[in-house]
Amino acid sequence: MPVREALRRLDSDGLVTLRPNRGAIVTGYSEDELVQVFEMCSVLEGFAASCATTHMGEVEIAEMSGLVRRLAQAEDSLDPDIWIQTHWDYHAYIARLSGRQKLAREIERMHILLEPYFRKWLTLGGSRTQTARSHEDLVLVFRRGDASLAEASMRSHVVEAVPVIVAGMDVSGA
Repeated sequence: MPVREALRRLDSDGLVTLRPNRGAIVTGYSEDELVQVFEMCSVLEGFAASCATTHMGEVEIAEMSGLVRRLAQAEDSLDPDIWIQTHWDYHAYIARLSGRQKLAREIERMHILLEPYFRKWLTLGGSRTQTARSHEDLVLVFRRGDASLAEASMRSHVVEAVPVIVAGMDVSGA
């Protein structure tokens, strides 16, 4: 029973498609659907960034800078799990600083949906260096304390990933 319930939940999250009397298959997104998921994620993360700005002090900025250093160190790792986890830690930290638990959980759900595409991008030799620089730029934005700028910058950061992730890959087979 726990496995069936887990599959039903994955089906409701769009991660698998249940086929009556035939099991389940992993669901892939079309390019358009993948773009839409990134767009939705950009709105949620942008709002989280705006909210987090009011909770950003020197301690939080230092923590973000530390996460960026870890992300840069993960660039050389042959294990994509290290980079993916560190990348998620950075985004989750901002989501938690928003002070909105439901928002943070929804952002986490979006990252789970996008993780297979990041993983595939990494195995195809995706440029992690540019991504680390983009995260450094966000730290500078947060240091300024401008909620509107933080929101716009985060939205742009998330949407900028779309062509990078989509380029040269068969998104339907992720």
